[in-house]
Amino acid sequence: MKKVYQTIVDKGHGNCEQAAVASLFGLNLEEVPNFIELGSGYHQGIIDFYFSRGYSFEIELCYWNEGDFADLTNYNGVDGLFVASVASPKYFDPKEVVPSCHAVIINKNFEIVHDPNPEYANIKVYPEAERGYNGIRAIDVYEKIK
Repeated sequence: MKKVYQTIVDKGHGNCEQAAVASLFGLNLEEVPNFIELGSGYHQGIIDFYFSRGYSFEIELCYWNEGDFADLTNYNGVDGLFVASVASPKYFDPKEVVPSCHAVIINKNFEIVHDPNPEYANIKVYPEAERGYNGIRAIDVYEKIK
């Protein structure tokens, strides 16, 4: 994994997902689309990008909908790593039903191994960490196409 950092930090318009995906694949930021710019095509754009790199979308694991995440040991991800969503430390508002999300890189043990926002380099606890899984809210699982 190559640590790539986001260049746009703006509620609802940041490029943390772009930087996280670039990190995962060891690419430069410019080599990955800024998915947020795709509007309603955001999720499909991510699926298409992974597919272009030889990965297929397998499952989205959501903590707040299903209670507990599945065991990631049965998935390979990209070299054992996954892009996950946490509540944004900067924009977190506990009164929001669905807090602003922020993309990070995790391993199979739900440990956050890279946060693409350089402002969060020394963060120890993410919002909602008391719920478990380091505050991770969702994980998109992609697997290498065989």
